[in-house]
Amino acid sequence: MLGGGILIGTAIWAVNDARQVALIRELEAEKAELQRIVGRLKTDRRVARLLVAGQDRDPQGRITQSHLEFKELAGDGGTLVAQSFDVPGDFVYVDALVVRFTDEYVERGDALRGHSLHLFRRVFGENQPPSEGPVLDRAGTIPAAYRTRANPGAFEEKLWGLFWEYASNPEAAAKAGVRVAQGEAVYQRVRAGQLWQLATRADGGLEFKLERLDPMIEAHLSRQR
Repeated sequence: MLGGGILIGTAIWAVNDARQVALIRELEAEKAELQRIVGRLKTDRRVARLLVAGQDRDPQGRITQSHLEFKELAGDGGTLVAQSFDVPGDFVYVDALVVRFTDEYVERGDALRGHSLHLFRRVFGENQPPSEGPVLDRAGTIPAAYRTRANPGAFEEKLWGLFWEYASNPEAAAKAGVRVAQGEAVYQRVRAGQLWQLATRADGGLEFKLERLDPMIEAHLSRQR
């Protein structure tokens, strides 16, 4: 009788132990998936660089004009042709249309809707009307960064063609998986020789951050100031 009790107890212990192991594995799998989701939400994607090639000053030393070089990064990791332009003053604005998708697409890393998308419209200075700033891309068309793909899909064409419809029609936006469609303008006070990075977050908008220049390039630019 005693031996039978021991066997039953051992069997119960083994079953409980197996359940505990299975539960631990399940919890670990859930934790890993949550970490992947959080990682996707926080993923940054560099989308452009802006180099302050030089600046002009008046006799009092005030900056009157900034000479800029803007290079957008393509969706395939390459770079597009650099654009050069001048803006008055030392505050530089970058205006864009930004589309953010609903969390379900971002969380599962959807191939197209797993990251916010953007279309750069123009660059302008603090002391000029935005409409007078150099045009970077035309609204209503697939942005240059995404046109580098061999076969842009019908959804991409529709997305940008109906941008303002999605911005003002919540039902149409919901059907397309669009959470937010809006214009955004980020800006910084810039100085000659600085290299600025524009990036987007998977579930967010544009970010304007200073990037470290190669020391050799920095030294070359400093001699030209």
